[in-house]
Amino acid sequence: MTGTKVANQEGAKPHYSNVALTPALTAQQMATQSLKAAPAAYQSIAIKETDGKSFGVTWEGKQAYDNRCAPIVVERLKSASFNLATVLNDVLG
Repeated sequence: MTGTKVANQEGAKPHYSNVALTPALTAQQMATQSLKAAPAAYQSIAIKETDGKSFGVTWEGKQAYDNRCAPIVVERLKSASFNLATVLNDVLG
């Protein structure tokens, strides 16, 4: 099977590569996609050491975080669905 979804730049439309997929390659691609998406999800979180023993955490708040990250979650779920289908097609024929 060819045509796996690849991670995209923030705001860009998803696209597909013409790489022949195997379950092992797909697993590597899935991990890479998630790692590339993570910084956008966590960009507003700041952790600062306060006294050498504890840390303070600041962020934009739940509603703003949820609103900003909803498209990231949707894209990751779409990609995961496609990747799972690819693996199942490879394994089950």
